Amino acid sequence: MKKLIVAICMAFCVSLSMYSQAEERNEEVVTKSGRHILPQAGDIAIGVDATPFLEYAGNLFTDAYNDAPKFDNVTLYGKYFLSQDRAIRAKLRLNLGSEIHKGSVMDDLKSNSNSYATVEDKQTIKHTDIQLEVGYEFRRGYGRLQGFYGAGVAIGCENLQTDYEYGNAMTNSNRTPSTTNFVTGTTIYPSSRILEASTGTSFNIGINGFVGVEYFVAPKLSIGAEFSANLAYAFSGKGKFKQENYNSTKSSVEIIDADVYSPQIPASKIGFHTVTEGNLYILFHF
Repeated sequence: MKKLIVAICMAFCVSLSMYSQAEERNEEVVTKSGRHILPQAGDIAIGVDATPFLEYAGNLFTDAYNDAPKFDNVTLYGKYFLSQDRAIRAKLRLNLGSEIHKGSVMDDLKSNSNSYATVEDKQTIKHTDIQLEVGYEFRRGYGRLQGFYGAGVAIGCENLQTDYEYGNAMTNSNRTPSTTNFVTGTTIYPSSRILEASTGTSFNIGINGFVGVEYFVAPKLSIGAEFSANLAYAFSGKGKFKQENYNSTKSSVEIIDADVYSPQIPASKIGFHTVTEGNLYILFHF
């Protein structure tokens, strides 16, 4: 699948290059009816990632299961053109969602040798990833093929939280309740169970530079590709950790609620780091 997408992109780029050489550089690129093909001052452009569409199109020629394009992790693009060769731009990446896993275990209060009643345990995983970039773009090109470059600022935040609900309560009479192990899918009988775990919110801020190319396949409709590098500083807040334990000394159930730093995300990253990425997208201009 990946090889097919790469082949399509390479063929597309070669065809664009050959086509652009046949056109003279002209700021007023118009159709036969006189419609402007390239964006003009005051135009607004909005767009989305092209990757889900390319994957869907590529899978049409294979035996792989092919679902409709999904946008659970999508980057939105926006531009406002100050002139034909200047634009203010923004990129917003949203990765928001949740996963729910369920397990069935024996009901410790109702089950006996003659019956097997069950209850349900539930694990809910919520993830949040929001990244925003705002920048200034310079453009130039030949005919329908337009190159661009520029720089901007970027900010973002990430968070991961997991919550647990158990069908069997931990009590003095049921100190090791039947519980689902969501890693193995088996039943365990713990005297300590996690109720909530959070990595804490991680923040980042930095500057980024970018360079790319767009080709206008129709008036005010373009397909583009860009490469960017981001120099950023990142830090994270405290995570949350809550669990219930049976304290045999006190003969009671204790709830431990603590602020902790996630082992996966350091409390702070002293210094800067670079992140590079490439994107394919589709833009509509109005």
